[in-house]
Amino acid sequence: MPQDSAALPVTCTCTECGFSLTVTEDDTTTVPGGLSPQHQARIVLEDHGWSSADDPPLCSACST
Repeated sequence: MPQDSAALPVTCTCTECGFSLTVTEDDTTTVPGGLSPQHQARIVLEDHGWSSADDPPLCSACST
């Protein structure tokens, strides 16, 4: 899961290969409002193919 933080941007790092992806406010424009930054980041990561249901998360390359 993305690191707990009060606001975006949230950086998430794949535990397999070390690839990191930073989710910014610009990335969450299609995410429903009212969600926590962590929840918004999780949705964006899933849109990018990450398996954020896993904890720790895996990037799209490692989750397939």
